[in-house]
Amino acid sequence: RRAAAAAAASSEEGGDAKEHNTVPPLLVIGPREIHFWLASFGKITGAETPYIFCPNFQLESAATAKTVNDDDQAPQPQKAALPVSNMLRSRLGIVSLRTVRVKHCRDAFAVVLEHESGWKFAYSGDCRPSLEFARAGRGAHLLIHEATFEDSLEQEAISRKHSTVSEAVHVGMQMQAERIILTHFSQRYPKISRFEGGGRGTAADGDAVSDVDSRVGFA
Repeated sequence: RRAAAAAAASSEEGGDAKEHNTVPPLLVIGPREIHFWLASFGKITGAETPYIFCPNFQLESAATAKTVNDDDQAPQPQKAALPVSNMLRSRLGIVSLRTVRVKHCRDAFAVVLEHESGWKFAYSGDCRPSLEFARAGRGAHLLIHEATFEDSLEQEAISRKHSTVSEAVHVGMQMQAERIILTHFSQRYPKISRFEGGGRGTAADGDAVSDVDSRVGFA
């Protein structure tokens, strides 16, 4: 009886804790197609975690968010939804989130984040070099850019809509990023391709930049 009573008390305490420690819905930002994929995934798996979805290209217009649960038949408008920009600031301290359409596959976007503490971060995703992305991320503290192919395979990079090592670094030079991390290297290489660009470059606005080698890392 004591064990049963203790188990019941523990269950009640757990229930109360669950009620008082509810996690807010996950904020998902991305191309619209992901919204319907997530809704279908929830129905198939029985996932119960609610989330709030916002199409990435509508962020700057403070679009109304949508909230979805696994038992919804279709995405429904969230009641009294806050603008996503306000949610990003209050939850994460992000004061700006900008996406830039890039050349790779359908709905391929690069992203630039700015935080209230002052840092700025840019991430390319898979893509060909983009001057618009370089302009959007100007002055970034960190750029992470894909560098799938070595420089000798530029034509293959073009046909497969990826970037070479030097092309990725050049985007960072145009962006005037403080640090550049190159990633997404092709598995065909037994070791990371050496960057041989070096020297000086030109920013997106035409200003000269130097000391490129000291700002490039590989991951």
